[in-house]
Amino acid sequence: MNIFGITSDLKIIPASDLDTNQKNKFSLMANEDERLFAKSLQELDKCSVSKHKIRLVDKDCAPIYTAPYRISEKERNFLRDEIDKMIEAKVVRPSRSPWSSPVVVISKFFFQIKLNHEIFYVLFQKLKLKIVNFKSNNTLFFLRKSDKSMRVCIDYRQLNTITHTEKWPIPDRRDIFDRLRDSAWFTLFDLKSGYYQIEMDLESMDKTAFSTPDSHYEYLVLPFGLKNAPIDFSRVIKEILGCLIKFVEAFIEDITIHSKTFEENLEHIKIVLNRLKKEKLKLNPDKCVWCAKSVKILGHIISKNEVRMDPSKNKSHF
Repeated sequence: MNIFGITSDLKIIPASDLDTNQKNKFSLMANEDERLFAKSLQELDKCSVSKHKIRLVDKDCAPIYTAPYRISEKERNFLRDEIDKMIEAKVVRPSRSPWSSPVVVISKFFFQIKLNHEIFYVLFQKLKLKIVNFKSNNTLFFLRKSDKSMRVCIDYRQLNTITHTEKWPIPDRRDIFDRLRDSAWFTLFDLKSGYYQIEMDLESMDKTAFSTPDSHYEYLVLPFGLKNAPIDFSRVIKEILGCLIKFVEAFIEDITIHSKTFEENLEHIKIVLNRLKKEKLKLNPDKCVWCAKSVKILGHIISKNEVRMDPSKNKSHF
């Protein structure tokens, strides 16, 4: 089946067992829309709503430059390959900026905590908890996942300390859960590399610069790690989907469509897809969940008239 203009090997299928009539309706709905998905960075477009600006507390402050540290040849080759992909996808470009933040190659599964004014990254590797202290601001870190894969990030902490703090309300989970309780059908949308679909303001690009042992680059799109990135991204999504509050919940990159009936869910899906298409936002087909009766959202399992903790989130990692 050809769904949303792409082939069925992307596994875009309903999550729940549907009767014949429901399956036919789902297929009709799916085939009405053009391609709205991206499997790679090269397939991403740029959102038309706004561009991200870095506003410094002191506009006249001197640029912060941190030189890269020496790394192993294996790590260097990995970094070269990743940078080449990012250049091809127009995520970064070579730079002559006087600014530079250090590169961090890190596990995809981590969160950041602050203890005694120091930043720690907590990495989950299977059932093992690994805490890594990034106290130094000028080291290139390579932290592997349990499958030995890595991800490139930039340690923007020094830049963040001199960046003006933007104000924007992040949604309260409890309010989200309250609005979901009465719904029986759920569809989850995950934006493909959501930040990379937001362009950087031209005058802010130089401040995103980073150095590798081989060269110097800057971001054309919103990178992970900037102080106001989550706030600005939430603001963009709110502008696009905020008027659909009766059946859409958005928490950073995660979009939840909830409805009382299957037919309503299909109609709501079409409305949301049309808005995303209009603003040139693309979804990750591998992480979307279609027409489900129970879904996992923000560490909880949601179904009709029930909100409970996800048991897998309660397991000890120590």
